[in-house]
Amino acid sequence: MLLINNPVALIFISYGVGALLTSVLIKADLIHHFANRNYINDKWTKIIGVLLFGWLVKNTFMRLFNQKVYLKNNRDKESIEILIKEMTNAEVGHLIGFITLLFVNIYMLFININPIYVITFGLINIVFNLYLVFLQQYNKRRITRLLNRM
Repeated sequence: MLLINNPVALIFISYGVGALLTSVLIKADLIHHFANRNYINDKWTKIIGVLLFGWLVKNTFMRLFNQKVYLKNNRDKESIEILIKEMTNAEVGHLIGFITLLFVNIYMLFININPIYVITFGLINIVFNLYLVFLQQYNKRRITRLLNRM
């Protein structure tokens, strides 16, 4: 019960679950099923504020979390393809984390946790997992268009 009351621990656990299941999908050669998924289009990405969140990720301490999803000085086709692959891995990890915490959130409703806490936790899950999925997808679409022009 104590773990349910610790949102930081739950976020880190969801990260671990996401990373673990993503590596399982990579090893099982199933990650490609997620490579070209788009849950929302560019218009909705802008409307719901994902790009503003992306600015925050890029310009705050959050940029330090996953250094693999940044394009280094190499801007050749191979480097861009590796970047897209890493972005897909990050996207899947956050999607799994989102789904994991969504189940935790639903469980919280059934065990009568304070509704304000449940709503707040749900919003944190949306911002720190689902928005990152949408941001990865948006950036992959942009990079893929660049790659197609090369």
